[in-house]
Amino acid sequence: MRIAVFNEHWETYGGGEQFAGGIAQALSLHHDVDVLTHGELDPVLLESRLGLDLSRTRERVVSKREFEFIRDTAEYDLLVNCSFMSHMPNGARHGLYVVHFPSRRGGMSGRARARALRTAVRRSRLEEIVIHDAAGLHPLEADGRSRWTERKAQIELFVPAGEEVALELSLSSRHWPIGSRPQVTVTLDAEPLFDAEIDRLEPVTVTAPVKGRGRYDSIVLTIESDFFVPSEEFGTADPRELGILIQDLSVGSRRLAISKRWRRARAFEARPLGYLQTYDVIASNSSYTQRWVREWWARESEILYPPVKLRERAEKDRIILGVGRFFGSHVGHSKKQLELVRAFRSLCREGVGDWTLHLAGGCSEEGRGYLDEVRRASTGLPVRFHVNATGADLRQLFARASIFWHATGLRENAERNPDRLEHFGISIVEAMSAGAVPVVFGKGGPAEIVHHGREGVHFSSKRELVDRTLTLIRDPKLLQAMSTAAQHRADDFGFEEFSKRIEALVQRVVLPVNR
Repeated sequence: MRIAVFNEHWETYGGGEQFAGGIAQALSLHHDVDVLTHGELDPVLLESRLGLDLSRTRERVVSKREFEFIRDTAEYDLLVNCSFMSHMPNGARHGLYVVHFPSRRGGMSGRARARALRTAVRRSRLEEIVIHDAAGLHPLEADGRSRWTERKAQIELFVPAGEEVALELSLSSRHWPIGSRPQVTVTLDAEPLFDAEIDRLEPVTVTAPVKGRGRYDSIVLTIESDFFVPSEEFGTADPRELGILIQDLSVGSRRLAISKRWRRARAFEARPLGYLQTYDVIASNSSYTQRWVREWWARESEILYPPVKLRERAEKDRIILGVGRFFGSHVGHSKKQLELVRAFRSLCREGVGDWTLHLAGGCSEEGRGYLDEVRRASTGLPVRFHVNATGADLRQLFARASIFWHATGLRENAERNPDRLEHFGISIVEAMSAGAVPVVFGKGGPAEIVHHGREGVHFSSKRELVDRTLTLIRDPKLLQAMSTAAQHRADDFGFEEFSKRIEALVQRVVLPVNR
């Protein structure tokens, strides 16, 4: 069987990429597998950072444009989309969509809307104008109409070949700081349409003729501008970089205003969920994720726990380990390293200063500010940072750590922001496999992995984190018993078991339709 495994973010080397790579590795044992990416991959670095063996797979670069992505994937028997929050529709004969966590936006309103994208993408030619927000746009504002750009935004226009229509774009800087006149540049397929400052009191309308080129050849509208950060300018809690406000957009004789879903065309009103209709089966990475897929998307899904690279155990040191990328809660499900450092300070005050906290994880440029804040909070404490640690470094840390801390979800509203909890917890299982006893926030995916009081403990507050860690430190026999139980539990999520699960799921996706 020819299978494609797609991920948009291989270069981040995170848990989602480990999941996708594990799928590719497992399926390559019995099938012809291509690894799809939007950019060039470093397979050596990918394998070493994530502990994968992709030697039986091939790398292939595919388009970021939805219509071209459909064309690129049409030759496969099965597409496995394992990319976080991906809206890419499936063009293969069959499709498996793996959910790390569902997006909150939208909902299906009837079977006709639910089938909209499937109908549209299978058409032999483009019949309606499509507006696709390709990159650099913030979510819809509270007024239900407008939308902010980032420093640079790109909008793709798909217009039937040969059709001539008019584009009209309304821009405003009315919410910028008083006295500001942001510089804005607008181009259409790199041809300049507008290049000037915009006054807060005078919105600007940009117009241009557009000649369609068909479903596989988009016309790209680019908006670049100065930007400001509301939290810095006004003291609000909004950390976004805001460029210019798009008030309205129309293409052709019919106005396509920025309404509740930034509508692309009638056949695409179901976006962002219409793409799901091109997949045969949805798979959730935990029962926690499955619950929110059902609640937010009104869809049933299979549970497919991610594959975890089981680690080797070494002689244990007095090490507490935390693993995860460095970023604050405003970005997503933060690993809460700042809270871990503060809890460790409290732990040291209880007289366990002979223990060391090690924090390992990747950090992008956007996360540097948060990392610096965590470093400042650790001043005077035995805290060690392993930023962008190598695979060898991680192996040593997992092998030597006695306790593993995981606080994602702490001080978050689980019902209002369920995406800020851990969806599964690959690093937790890795630590358990090496005999580190997990002390985890007791909601979300970790609650499924760790049975409280058996192979680890749950906590719900910083005080509980400190107290329950103290109990383990002061009772070596309990720590050893849980360490042994943790290793046994981790076996349930190893690669061998995962290979059986993914192969069985693929057979259920493909075979019933072929019979």
